[in-house]
Amino acid sequence: MIFSLIIPCYNEEGNIRPMFDEVRRVFDSGDFEYELIFVNDGSSDATAKEIKKLIKEGGAKVVMLDFSRNFGKEAAIFAGLEHCKGDFAAIIDGDLQQPPEVALKMLEILREKPDCDCVCAYQEKRIEKSFTSFLKRGFYKIINNLAEVNFVSDASDFRVMRRNMVDAILSMHECVRFSKGIFAWVGFHTEFIPYKARERNAGQTKWSMRSLFRYAFDGIVSFSASILKIPGWLSLMSFIAAIVFLIVRLCRGDFNEVSVAIFVTLLMSGVVLFGVSIACVYLNRSYSESKRRPIYILREKDKN
Repeated sequence: MIFSLIIPCYNEEGNIRPMFDEVRRVFDSGDFEYELIFVNDGSSDATAKEIKKLIKEGGAKVVMLDFSRNFGKEAAIFAGLEHCKGDFAAIIDGDLQQPPEVALKMLEILREKPDCDCVCAYQEKRIEKSFTSFLKRGFYKIINNLAEVNFVSDASDFRVMRRNMVDAILSMHECVRFSKGIFAWVGFHTEFIPYKARERNAGQTKWSMRSLFRYAFDGIVSFSASILKIPGWLSLMSFIAAIVFLIVRLCRGDFNEVSVAIFVTLLMSGVVLFGVSIACVYLNRSYSESKRRPIYILREKDKN
């Protein structure tokens, strides 16, 4: 049996060696082979050099996928899954906030339960500001009301999957990826376990408020067509509002054709423009997908 650990890395030079040592400490005594797949997502620091040092030293099977530029964590996850050889595959961050011991626990659950295809870890107590936590809760409420699949609140990318689920994920080639939605869409029997996140070993988080909003927006657009219904409902509401406005004016005897015409024109113009803007988002997404650009480009692949 081979176990693949996929580790997306972006400017993590200070975490590569500690992550490698921690994985070896946890997995070297296991009764299975394992490989570490470091995906260098266009880092501007010495991340690639640190990974190459591990490859030269040996001691464990290490693979480096070096992107030609920063393509994002979603592309890094896809690349790692595409190149992994394991019967089981784990996605784990390289900053040591997600303990390798938890990945081993998830693997043991899958080995003990053949009817289970995936084990996903969620933070028992999130280390984040209350405002950020509030926004995330709101996001899950919105997307679960709009999307066709269910999203488990606080479920992360930190998970271990069987090969059949990995192959199903790889069959989905959309360029704009939202892994949480893809994991939910492919289905399979998934169990959820809590874990306690550690403090980041080195460096700073790469997720800004802006990138989180963009990530949430991509998720809603990728897995819900319900937004397309909004212009229709707004148009109906605007039409009703215009009729009520005219009736009220007539009942009061304060009928002014010019003011009514201006009000209706401005109101309907706003509705039309809003509907067009949403349609443009989907048209742009379709255009991006139609170009069939690669999800990532490798600058180099190295392994021992």
